[in-house]
Amino acid sequence: MNQPSFHFPKSPRAKAIAFGLIFLLTCIAIYFYSHSSAVPKVKGTAQNVSVTAYTVTRQDMKRKISLSGQTVPVAQVDISTKYAGKIADVAVNLGDVVAPGQVLLIQDTADTNLTLNQDKAALEQAVADSKAAESQFGSDLQKAEVEYDTAKMNYNRYAVLKNEGAISQQELDTAYQALIVAKSALDNLESQNVGDVPASVASKYAAQAKAGYTIDSLAQQLDDMTLRAPRAGVITYRNAEVAP
Repeated sequence: MNQPSFHFPKSPRAKAIAFGLIFLLTCIAIYFYSHSSAVPKVKGTAQNVSVTAYTVTRQDMKRKISLSGQTVPVAQVDISTKYAGKIADVAVNLGDVVAPGQVLLIQDTADTNLTLNQDKAALEQAVADSKAAESQFGSDLQKAEVEYDTAKMNYNRYAVLKNEGAISQQELDTAYQALIVAKSALDNLESQNVGDVPASVASKYAAQAKAGYTIDSLAQQLDDMTLRAPRAGVITYRNAEVAP
């Protein structure tokens, strides 16, 4: 039976390599041995270990972002009075929140109210003049019709008398002239109509309508002298003060 034999290199270099390998193997063996012995081996019963548990719930993530910029309104409305005049009341201040139609400012309406009252009196006068003109025209027309019928009847009677020789031609001519005058007056009244209304009455109606338009205009002016908010918003600028 052959015995194992070891052959060592004889050259110095080979010996150095061999000893180096042996040294490396020895270091590795020492490393593994030292680490394996460092692990404690506990014998006996298992020990209790404390564990903290958390319940996970769904939540919105909170983020805080700092940005720089400029805020602007959705709409900006500059409001001013339609008519020049004194200011009687300012109903809002800077920063006030207003609703649509809310009163912002009221101008002094004393002079406008005085003018409005005068125009109302003028309208009443125009209405009275219209009724008087209607009545007068009706009376004049009726009178002209009666005078024409009378003149026509007289002329026909005078014509019969002339044929009988009871009156002269001059008397018949005078009756004819009276008939012509009466007919002319009646035609003049009947030809004055503007549509279905006599001219003298139509002019009074026009004056009445003009007075009514004037009152409507002043009433609108009074309403415009009360400044209201056109929409909901915030007062960001105010340049109005009550007149002393």
